[in-house]
Amino acid sequence: MQKIINPAEVNVGEQARRVELARRDLINYDPFFRYMAARHEVKTDWSCPSMTACTDSVTIWFNPAFVSLLSGPQIKTVLAHELLHIYWCHAIRVKRVIPEIVRNVRRAKLRIWNQAGDYRINAVLRDCGFHAVEGWLWDAKYADEKLSTEDVYYKLLEEAEKSPDPEGEGEGEGEGEGEGEGEGQGEGDGQGPEGQPGEGGGSGKGKEGKEGKPQKYDTSKLGENMGEVLPSPAKTEQEDAAKEAEQRTVLKQALATARAQGKLPGSLAAMVEEVTVPKVPWYEKLRHLLTVFVAGDDYSFRRPHKRYAWADLAMPVNEQEGAATLCIVRDTSGSCLGDLPAFNSHIVDILAELRPSRVLLLDCDAMVHAAYDIEWAEGVHWPKEIEGGGGTSFKPPFDWLAERGIVPDVLIYLTDCYGTYPNPTEYPTVWVCSGEGYNQDQFKPPFGEVIPLD
Repeated sequence: MQKIINPAEVNVGEQARRVELARRDLINYDPFFRYMAARHEVKTDWSCPSMTACTDSVTIWFNPAFVSLLSGPQIKTVLAHELLHIYWCHAIRVKRVIPEIVRNVRRAKLRIWNQAGDYRINAVLRDCGFHAVEGWLWDAKYADEKLSTEDVYYKLLEEAEKSPDPEGEGEGEGEGEGEGEGEGQGEGDGQGPEGQPGEGGGSGKGKEGKEGKPQKYDTSKLGENMGEVLPSPAKTEQEDAAKEAEQRTVLKQALATARAQGKLPGSLAAMVEEVTVPKVPWYEKLRHLLTVFVAGDDYSFRRPHKRYAWADLAMPVNEQEGAATLCIVRDTSGSCLGDLPAFNSHIVDILAELRPSRVLLLDCDAMVHAAYDIEWAEGVHWPKEIEGGGGTSFKPPFDWLAERGIVPDVLIYLTDCYGTYPNPTEYPTVWVCSGEGYNQDQFKPPFGEVIPLD
């Protein structure tokens, strides 16, 4: 059912009061959310960048029109939802998963990241007994406590690449605001986040003049985009690292309090562990190894790399163009296909940073099906289509290189590690072992470095 809300008819003060009541309810009666709810400014006014609610890890905004459509328990659900976005560090983690988001591009990826966070958060809220909001994102296949937000993101990204969004990426920004005293008028049009109407336009009243145009909601899908995440406003990676550490401390306090009172669902405990006991992701391990293998004289520890501050790693910075040749092999036998989207995304990001002069990309199952010789440049087209689907042998790529007299500085092989191995090579080899089929005890490669893709 479509419902059009005229902002001039919304009592902003009343909606702000209802949000404040929900916040006090969490502070007074919920041992887990108490600490979090008391630490953040909550704004319910027309400055909200979203048609629903959103956060940048510092402030939480509610759109008054959206609040007017919710019941009291549902407002509490949305507030808890936003708090979990903050303390699950989604506004900070997105900068590592989608580095280009810092440059304000690829809104489509940010939308998918939001959806991934919503699926994981709503699964936790459902387990905790919070009231559902009509149409909120919940799916049993994403409710597994072992799944991280990143896991869900890459699954959704793969689905999105198979079925492009016909509505586009919603790249535009809303412009214009009603200004002036009393009955001042303001005009403006545009597209806001997620392709939604921008905040400009409509008649403005009073000093704020930000009511905008009437807003249309589908009341059967109120929860579909009920809590957007904006990238953290921090200017440096050190600031983000400090904020992330602070959020982990608060989570640990909340965990201890809720556990002492016997009010800690298993899904919440798993969420806390995901954030408070951080593990270095596979792609950061790969980045570290490649930096070591490719570094040469162009890398320096004089200015340690800021990217690794969160993990307490001192890494060198590449100060000029690399001259290395990298060979990347993708196992196309079938067992690794589910991990390809994540692998492709991160390897492109890593290579853009290392800037090797040449990249050889081979697709292989029991034979080499495709070979790409890429002179690396940031933004180069990275082949996503693959050929194969047969059995697995690791020998063909090594033979392919030997036949052509090519000795790469390092070879990276994405595989489940189940197949026939060649003899050890004179150049470094890194096996990125697929999490879907890799069994470390049974299928450990006889040489090279091993990084489980988990």
